[in-house]
Amino acid sequence: APLQDARVTIMRRMPGMEHPEDKDMLIAEATGPGQYTTHTAFAMGGKWNVIVTVASEQTDAQPLTFSLEVEQP
Repeated sequence: APLQDARVTIMRRMPGMEHPEDKDMLIAEATGPGQYTTHTAFAMGGKWNVIVTVASEQTDAQPLTFSLEVEQP
């Protein structure tokens, strides 16, 4: 079932690099039932981890990590 009224945050991390926690946090906006979106850009090419965290009144925070290979801009 689509999760409505959730708080969805996204953080980008490049393995081996130091990033302030709050600087890279994006907050996704609801666009429909269970659908959320945000926009970002990557300053460097290479391997990135994208951590998506979903929390709501019905669920605890559930972080999921996805690895991406980004081409050099």
